Amino acid sequence: MLIGYRDYRGQMSVEEYARRVARGELYDPTVSVQMKRGFQARGIIRNYCEEPDADDTAMLIVWENPEFELEY
Repeated sequence: MLIGYRDYRGQMSVEEYARRVARGELYDPTVSVQMKRGFQARGIIRNYCEEPDADDTAMLIVWENPEFELEY
């Protein structure tokens, strides 16, 4: 959830906020912490759940396990 968007709602769209968080230009109390742990931003999810502070939007973040090997 992009919960920190509540502080930027009047300044930019949620998409711009998400881009700036992904680039490390803005701090989001939920997503930025995960990104510091190695998660990578892959996109946003509109209408994720009813949360007005986040404009009902979440960021899709993924952690790639470096020890995982796909077996065929």
